[in-house]
Amino acid sequence: MNLDHTAPGHDDPLASAAGGHAPGKRARTERLTGHRPGSAPTTAGADAGDGAGAGADGDRDDPFFFAEGGRAGDGVGNLDPATMQSLYYGINPPRHAEKAYQRGDAAPPLHPRPTTVGRSGAIVALATSIYNRPPFGRVARFSICDRGGRVLHAGAVATPGQQRFDGLAPGTEVLIRPETIGTMVKLLTPEQIAGATTADHDRTEGGAAAS
Repeated sequence: MNLDHTAPGHDDPLASAAGGHAPGKRARTERLTGHRPGSAPTTAGADAGDGAGAGADGDRDDPFFFAEGGRAGDGVGNLDPATMQSLYYGINPPRHAEKAYQRGDAAPPLHPRPTTVGRSGAIVALATSIYNRPPFGRVARFSICDRGGRVLHAGAVATPGQQRFDGLAPGTEVLIRPETIGTMVKLLTPEQIAGATTADHDRTEGGAAAS
């Protein structure tokens, strides 16, 4: 399991804001055709963009500064940070939806690579702060969309947290659009999560038996 604290995941949440390349597999992903910068699809995204310039100069340059406020707040979501770290960075299917909303983005970004719904008909959204670092407890808003950008579900969860969405047809391809600046969201299926945790358990048991 990869618990690398230096890599935000497949997408690089800080590269465009910093003008360079932070650790990660890609510097930036393209947005879907027809999603025009500045046309925030929800009021949550628009409010986040409006608040982006608030605060002192240091806050404007701080990638962990949230639209709703600075670093204040010591709350936590429904997952502890260590569990989020193992889920977010440890489960990386070859094809899945994952995106960060960073300062410098003109509008909430829609990631073009989908997660495919499994037999359960459910999707689990993992939402946390960029790099899964404090402050925690901020509410991350996001939309789960179809390939055409139509919103299927709107979500909101305190970071770090997970939210499950049922009632999707198996085989449906879904995209993620984070809508709170300073957060990142990843879509996995319950099957992917269960498979990874089972594999970890088997490796642990095998190691204990071998010793």
